[in-house]
Amino acid sequence: MSIKQKIAAVFGIVAVIISFCACSIDDVFQNSGNSSYSAQTTEPSSAVPPKKLNNYAYSYNSIESRKVKELYMLINEKARLLLSAAFKIEGEITDFQMGEALEAYRNDHPEVFWLTSEISYFYKDGNTFINLSYNIAGEELIKAKKSFNSTVEKIIDDAPRNSSDYEKELYVNNYLVENCSYDDKATETENVVKNENDAYGALIDKTAVCEGYARAFQLLCNKLGIECVTISGIADNENHAWNCAKIDGDWYQVDTTWNDTDGKDTITENDYFNLTDEQMYTDHTASVLYKDCTEEEYDSSVYWCNNFVPECTATRYNYYRQNYVTISDLSGSSELFESIAESALNNEDYCSFVIDNSLDYKCTVYELINNGYLAEWIDKANDLNGDSPMLSNTCYVYKKEKLRVVTFAMTYI
Repeated sequence: MSIKQKIAAVFGIVAVIISFCACSIDDVFQNSGNSSYSAQTTEPSSAVPPKKLNNYAYSYNSIESRKVKELYMLINEKARLLLSAAFKIEGEITDFQMGEALEAYRNDHPEVFWLTSEISYFYKDGNTFINLSYNIAGEELIKAKKSFNSTVEKIIDDAPRNSSDYEKELYVNNYLVENCSYDDKATETENVVKNENDAYGALIDKTAVCEGYARAFQLLCNKLGIECVTISGIADNENHAWNCAKIDGDWYQVDTTWNDTDGKDTITENDYFNLTDEQMYTDHTASVLYKDCTEEEYDSSVYWCNNFVPECTATRYNYYRQNYVTISDLSGSSELFESIAESALNNEDYCSFVIDNSLDYKCTVYELINNGYLAEWIDKANDLNGDSPMLSNTCYVYKKEKLRVVTFAMTYI
């Protein structure tokens, strides 16, 4: 369910509840610790830098409306107090403005796991009254925060020392793949009842849906000094969330959820780690940017919007290009069969190669299989290993064309 749907659903309920309250509306918010905001009639020449925000506030910096930025900051103020979630601002707020402010804040702050995407608000007497929604509160939240922070610190402390940003990023991806399980039940019922869609669910409960994976990935990458954002959109005709991470100055697309196959797909190996836009968008579609969306389009859409979606064109730090040999000439170098020999010594089930961009992918794979190149490399790998272990030169070959990868099953004799 999108933020817009949740806003609409909660709005009607709150309006009914408020109308039956014995005290006045103003009393309700005064007793909650009211914050107020005076609407700006003009945009300033430059926005005031936010206080108490993360180093990576991409969504905040992408917001064009001063009013939405101020609302974002009020959400930040209230959410971090851990007490009342109610406040009012001067003027009327539209669904579009409310949705952008809340989603932008949540996208910049995966550590504020208790703040949900549900929100209720109404307009009366020149003010908009807003109530945030927390999935946990009070003493329970204080304990949860302590457990969450200590777990995050432990994960960061266990990260490889003196490592590159790529190695740290891969560590985060692999940690989530190995320690978190996808919550199929929550997806099937469309009923997220706990923390399945936030970083707490992924890191503490160790079960999450795509949004939980993405927010945990972003949080851990940021903690390790890696710029990372959460992207929302569509995949498999459903709402989906994933990430973009910046490595050595270039942005890459990452979908940790789809990298976690729970052992059901042994052929897939981080196939969605550091892709280009062209590769990712073969089966993913990023939602439209808020700045490119009108209020009418927003109201009619059932999907999320994004504030910031970087362009991803680099290939250097693609998982396969970093971990496997690239074929640039079929007559080849010793690297090709040495790679197979090393995989055999490690008793691996599969060995992969990347087809260089200078070669036609389909023609190269055809020649590799039908003209005996792969069989020859396997024979040379057996010779290099002294036939211990020994590989059969008859094997299954799997094509991953969008990644320009070919993977073959290691068949041991």
